Amino acid sequence: MKALKFPIIPITLFLVIGIVFGSYFKFDFSVYVISTLITLSFFTFLHFLKKETNSIFLFGLITYIIAFQLGIILQYFHYEKNQETHYTHLVPNKEKVFLKGIIKSIAKPSKTKDKYIVEISKINNSTVSGKTLIYIPKESNLKLKPGLHFSVITELYPIKDNFNPYQFNYARYIEKQNIFHQIYASEKNLKISSQEKNFDYYLFEIREKLLNSFNQHSFVQKTKGVINALLFGQRILLDPETIQSYSNAGVIHILAISGLHVGIIYLIISLLFKPLNRIKNGKIINLTLVIGILWFFAFLSGLSPSVTRAVLMFSILAIGKHFNQQTKTINTIAVSALLLLCYNPNYVFDVGFQLSYAAVISIVLLNPYFKYFRFSKNKIINYSTDIILVSLAAQIGVLPLSIYYFNQFPVLFLAANIIVIPLTTIILFLGMITLFFNFISNTIALFFGIALSKVIELMNQYINWIAQFDSFVIKNISFSLLLCFTSYILISTLIYWTYHPSSKNFKYVLFAVISLQICYISTKYEENSSEELTVFGSKNSLITIKQKNKIIAFTNNPEENSENISQYKRGTFTENVSILPLENVLLFKNIKVLIVDSLATYKISQKPDVIILTQGTRVNLERLIELNQPKVIIADNSNSKYKIERWKATCIKQKIPFHSTYEKGLYIIRK
Repeated sequence: MKALKFPIIPITLFLVIGIVFGSYFKFDFSVYVISTLITLSFFTFLHFLKKETNSIFLFGLITYIIAFQLGIILQYFHYEKNQETHYTHLVPNKEKVFLKGIIKSIAKPSKTKDKYIVEISKINNSTVSGKTLIYIPKESNLKLKPGLHFSVITELYPIKDNFNPYQFNYARYIEKQNIFHQIYASEKNLKISSQEKNFDYYLFEIREKLLNSFNQHSFVQKTKGVINALLFGQRILLDPETIQSYSNAGVIHILAISGLHVGIIYLIISLLFKPLNRIKNGKIINLTLVIGILWFFAFLSGLSPSVTRAVLMFSILAIGKHFNQQTKTINTIAVSALLLLCYNPNYVFDVGFQLSYAAVISIVLLNPYFKYFRFSKNKIINYSTDIILVSLAAQIGVLPLSIYYFNQFPVLFLAANIIVIPLTTIILFLGMITLFFNFISNTIALFFGIALSKVIELMNQYINWIAQFDSFVIKNISFSLLLCFTSYILISTLIYWTYHPSSKNFKYVLFAVISLQICYISTKYEENSSEELTVFGSKNSLITIKQKNKIIAFTNNPEENSENISQYKRGTFTENVSILPLENVLLFKNIKVLIVDSLATYKISQKPDVIILTQGTRVNLERLIELNQPKVIIADNSNSKYKIERWKATCIKQKIPFHSTYEKGLYIIRK
């Protein structure tokens, strides 16, 4: 019995809702088990009923409830802190431990440190599980590989939350990868025991060998970075300027392997292996080779969600084509999402995963209308038109998410994509040929390498030219999660109306437009009605007072804090900002705030409620507390770690609440 003709789409949607619910609401596992058993019992009972209309409806409803519960259970099992052996249950607070682990993969380094993801096997004498990050100074001679066993005596540091409001929350992002702590090591205290040649090791070695095969071409760093990103899904070699240029031009998706790249590779290898269809069992050999190469490519790229999604989707399409099964593309997309989320439910929180599915769904749904825009019989003109339409459809699909996550909109994205997409196709084709001849013939490889380098340089130059029109990039757009959600409701109703045009269905579009306007007005009103004082976690002291639709920012370093102020202005939907020098006394509502800076001035006529220590002040804190008896003391990031620890100890002794923005992030007083 089927709940719907094509039930896979709503099943996937309810699974996603269950994953999100399970991530934010934690219950005892027995609650999940009992509720699921009850639902399954009811499901079995309905299965034996006659196929009446009501029973079919209930059967479908129960199917979706089971999908919802499955999402919760999947999230529970994939949240590694729920495992009894997870190291977080044994780690003492702020104490050094003897840690054993194995390098799992190499992460993107910072400016001064190399970064690796580590699988922990032992804490002191206890066998444990779980992942963490390890940072090693770049100047050291340590270059670690996956599969390397090591030991170190270290402290496990929690990954800190946002220092400042409305910024990218790295702690929350990395938590979705089941990483909760970070450790720091050096060449002196890190002891390497052995090199295990496991799957991660061999995958790393293969990727390195393929990457190193391009060394003979003596490519410049920017060219190597683009090759590394497009062919192997590794963005480690990309410099910040290149990333920013691609982002401003609206083609940052080119540097992240997605359905576009996998589709091009699928077409290339399908054409290469097409002659195999003429021999005995050639079709099955062709299918095996195509799927095998696609998945090998996915593993080389590190099984990122966008690549895995695309490879899985094209694998399903290839299998369906082999067996002459015509399936709706939208259902194939839903199947790929369902399988990926069953493998790792945390993919649903990955920005790349969300953008990838939003783009491909939008392209598939709007594709039937592309034929109405082909006004010529010329193949080149039609190809160019298709590129524009595909880019536009993809941009419609990702627009709300792009504005929500990146708060900008590149107006010239069409002008960039119409050139960049064909160039990307050429680069992938030349890259694969060059890679093949790197191991066959240096002379032929060098010839194709020159062509590859010229095309990449041409693409980079064009991107830089587009990106220089900074005024065509709308930045710092205020946008909330609620507005993102209602925007997708509007897009959905518009697409539905194009498929079923009628005055009745157009009412849904109007309702969605009104809902979006109401959400924007209510969000802006709510933000502008609130008043708050915020102490930022900035190395250059910054304090803001927000009064309805106006922000007063107090800082002696406005240039260094310009980004923090801009993000705070955007996040609060505020238009008016005034920047003033840092003062010693602030009044917020009836709360008196004393700011003790490097001059250590603190004699005022009235006792303050809040004291903020900043700029490494040399004040005698015990005397300051004795004279003022504040309700709370705050130390910002402009102070040294040593002083913060000393002040914290003094406040504990004096029983005064203490907040360090270095440890806990920003401090907000709301009224």
